[in-house]
Amino acid sequence: QLAAAVTAMLQHLLPIEGLQGIISIDALWFEQQLYVLEINPRWSASMRLYMDQPLLQMHLEACAGQRITCAMSPETNYARFCIAYAKAPDWIFLHG
Repeated sequence: QLAAAVTAMLQHLLPIEGLQGIISIDALWFEQQLYVLEINPRWSASMRLYMDQPLLQMHLEACAGQRITCAMSPETNYARFCIAYAKAPDWIFLHG
């Protein structure tokens, strides 16, 4: 369901915004709904998870109007990036 929602969102938003190349989209999946928070026309910090991919070449090809495909197979390769936020400032430890 998530993959279908992401695909539908990309097919709807990207032509409207005219974006090409590698971009980042922050979204929230909640109760079987995908909510787009922001679209950034730049690479995400999580791109480090895909260091084995020819990202710069893929970006240049996409910007030149060529169709690119990601070599990652959802059935065999997984990458995740997570940011955890603390609810209280006592989670922060300062030394000095």
